Amino acid sequence: MEDAGIILKHLTEMDPFGADSTLRSIATGVVAHPTVNVYDAKSVGDKIVQSMEGTSVAAHSFQKKNQAVTMDMKITVKVKGEEIQVDPHLLFQRLVTAGNRSCDLSDVFKHELCSFPTALFDSKTVMRLANKSSLANALWTTLSAEFSRPNTEEVRYVLDGGALLHRIPWTKGNTWSSICGQYAHYVKTRYPEVTVVFDGYTDGATTKDCTHARRSSQGIGAKVNFKSNMPLQMKKEDFLSNKDNKQQFVNMLGDCLKSDGNHVRHASGDADVLIVLTAIESAQHHDTVLIGEDTDLLVLLFHHIKDAKNKVFFTTEPKKMSLKPTKCWDITTARSLLGPSLCEHLLFLHAVSGCDTTSRLYGVGKQAVLTKARKDDFLIQQARVFMDQTSSKEEIVKAGERAVVHLYNGKPHESVDVLRLQKFHDKARSSVAVVQPHALPPTSAAVKYHSLRVYLQVQTWMSNTCTLSPDQWGWKSVQGKLVPVLTDLPPAPQELLDIVRCNCKSGCNTARCTCLKNGLECSMACGDCKGVCENCSVFPSDVMEEDVDDESLL
Repeated sequence: MEDAGIILKHLTEMDPFGADSTLRSIATGVVAHPTVNVYDAKSVGDKIVQSMEGTSVAAHSFQKKNQAVTMDMKITVKVKGEEIQVDPHLLFQRLVTAGNRSCDLSDVFKHELCSFPTALFDSKTVMRLANKSSLANALWTTLSAEFSRPNTEEVRYVLDGGALLHRIPWTKGNTWSSICGQYAHYVKTRYPEVTVVFDGYTDGATTKDCTHARRSSQGIGAKVNFKSNMPLQMKKEDFLSNKDNKQQFVNMLGDCLKSDGNHVRHASGDADVLIVLTAIESAQHHDTVLIGEDTDLLVLLFHHIKDAKNKVFFTTEPKKMSLKPTKCWDITTARSLLGPSLCEHLLFLHAVSGCDTTSRLYGVGKQAVLTKARKDDFLIQQARVFMDQTSSKEEIVKAGERAVVHLYNGKPHESVDVLRLQKFHDKARSSVAVVQPHALPPTSAAVKYHSLRVYLQVQTWMSNTCTLSPDQWGWKSVQGKLVPVLTDLPPAPQELLDIVRCNCKSGCNTARCTCLKNGLECSMACGDCKGVCENCSVFPSDVMEEDVDDESLL
């Protein structure tokens, strides 16, 4: 009975019988791509059987394109218009091997030699996640100052509403009005004069779609239509993973806080800039403390606060049971210690090394970026291009590549593709292990789109995005969501992609076999043998009994 109750509870939250007719996983809530047809496996199988009728066993071949398509995400590369499933590391090793024999490596390394830029991405849609808090720690260590703390009797407070949502645990069975009342009591007992600023969760595509998808890795909860007197029936995390639920609750909570005498502001989208500008506006009349958890807020304060009449402090909510005192930043004092030039360009340093909408560069930490910016003026020179609203795309791409080369310790004005090849030679010569593709700098083609996304984010933080469309600045729309553009080049030169497959009619044991001639094993991409031939390390007897592993096809 207990197990049955768990199943019923889950099916209530992830209702497969509701009005939503999309094909989706009831385990995770992930919606299937339009090409998925596994639900029609019977018809797919019937077509395969029909295609076999009248042919001999030796003459028939099972083609990938005729099989049922599942929701399991695969990494693919296109070869002659056909998508081939590949393992990115194996593809890199084989294409390097082939390129070393048949092409100029300087041309080969202009391509990623992978199905996606592994120095910037964990997968085709997931950017490498930056440790944003490491920048705050690096700044704190650099300043090494004892900041004064605000006079709590005279200060005004500004709260990040997104962080506030996570401060109160929810109890199943409590009504929504009582949950809102808990938040109101929490705010009233800690902050006598406060403005709470909430994010907006619109239906449109945003550059944070990938971040939200990563944070909702367990799936998107079902949409809930609720009223103030209704009881909570699901987990807080599941409820808040649905942006419609979140927006409705934020509206209800905002009204509750207003009725309790607090000031409330709602942003149309991401609230970081509005939170910071609200704090600076408050500082024109009173000392102000901004309470938040996000390093983005700290970076924005360093940039935007210039002529406030009173002090602005930044701190986090004290952690329960923590023995360490929370850090309290006196932003005015910290800015004078850090210097106006570095503070002005801190937005670029943060974005280029990874934030919510830009990728982390593999092997490049925020501490190193800050150190380089303080050591010489080269990074600041590139940053000026990204801070200028009138910069052209050509200037941005050029400055972005120079910055990335500098961060990877390359020579000034050296191209990132040249540096990439040099790094490969250095690692291959000195490393005792196989060179991994993510350990090399990204290609110039990948850095171009990274630079465009950095520029868009910097201008967003500067509130200069009224004429900038994400689909012109490193993003594209896929199924109503914005996803990053990876590169505008194929994984490898076409002549290398072509030699990955052969069309031998038998054996693959002579020099006529393209794969054998170039030192490559045959694979499932090959025309007739499908990787089951004499040019394969696992020869027929071991393969015929079971399916070939999709992750080792190329």
